[in-house]
Amino acid sequence: MAKSKQKSLLDDIQKETGGQSLKLAGEVPYYINTGNLSLNYICSGKFITGGIPGGRITECYGPPASAKSLWGYSCLGSVQRIGGIGVLLDCERASGAEFASTAGHVNCDELIVYEPNCYEHLEAKVKVATKAIRKHYGLDKPILFVLDSIGVVSCEREWKELDLPENPTATDIKNAGGNQRPGERAKAAGDFLRKINPFLNEQNATMFVINQTRNAIGVMFGSPEIPAGGGEALKFYASCRLRTSVGKYIETKGGLPLGINLNFANKKSRSFIPGLKTTGVQLFFQEGVNPLGGLLSILLQSGRIELSGRGRYKVLEPWADGKEYVFTSSQARNDVPLDLLLETPKVVDAKNQEEVLEWLKPYEGAIKLATGDDLVEKQADEDPEFISELKSEEE
Repeated sequence: MAKSKQKSLLDDIQKETGGQSLKLAGEVPYYINTGNLSLNYICSGKFITGGIPGGRITECYGPPASAKSLWGYSCLGSVQRIGGIGVLLDCERASGAEFASTAGHVNCDELIVYEPNCYEHLEAKVKVATKAIRKHYGLDKPILFVLDSIGVVSCEREWKELDLPENPTATDIKNAGGNQRPGERAKAAGDFLRKINPFLNEQNATMFVINQTRNAIGVMFGSPEIPAGGGEALKFYASCRLRTSVGKYIETKGGLPLGINLNFANKKSRSFIPGLKTTGVQLFFQEGVNPLGGLLSILLQSGRIELSGRGRYKVLEPWADGKEYVFTSSQARNDVPLDLLLETPKVVDAKNQEEVLEWLKPYEGAIKLATGDDLVEKQADEDPEFISELKSEEE
């Protein structure tokens, strides 16, 4: 059978049965910018046009105070800037409009916020919000849900326990859902993810799930780190999994804390190469993320630049666009000068300098702060009184 005839028959079968080719089924409809170019790349293989995959579930997990919520805010701000709708599922009841606006560049007046009590309420809110948005705006408008965080979500039985009297009877306990059962929260999380994953994909909606980590008791060999919520289900349903940790903290020479310096590892990716890592991603408490942090090593790994001397790097073709462009940078800082993007915009997938400048607008304050002379970076374990909980284990 001729290939053209076979393709025509396959197309007819797909139309008649509601199927589609794997190329179309696996296509990511859009990416949501994370705010950092190196992180965009390790999530998607793209820089300015990349980010977390749309229509999928992404998990961001790590120890306390390692900027997980900030990345959620940053993605919410990004989806708003491309004309989409952001929805914050604030299960921790810890969101703040000022931080979301200044550090995450979120338009808080246009951000929808829910405070679900348990997995059952969470599922209902996601479905109701999605259907309402689709009713008014159609299927093409991007939707991003940020779940902060799955580690604190209870199951319905636990929530009903709050209404029990001080000394409940057996009947009271039974009416509230019975006694605690082993693995009930993990099962509730698995049920939620199993149902919500295909729903999000069909509705062209994205979910960014923030997860905490805990240390298991009595572990003698290997890492004691375990996820706080979701059991093992989230690992399977997530298309992208990001592990964040703090390597350094940032302060002025006078000792005023300004931010933290983060490390990222892509533990799972169905859109690009898994296992990519980057370091030196700066987050400032008042200005948000530095989009250029962590970019030097990623440009080297992607083959877009090469080392041409001590501390000197050359942009390769076709990204140099015919120019002989050489710049200096520090591997310890792991960032690049802004001029690199302006002089050779193709190195970060931009068409021209104007596109670079437009993309960088929300992050101008962070770039200015990162390139100032008043910054000092120290290892996170050098001052345990300031940052005792931010110690990160080498992986």
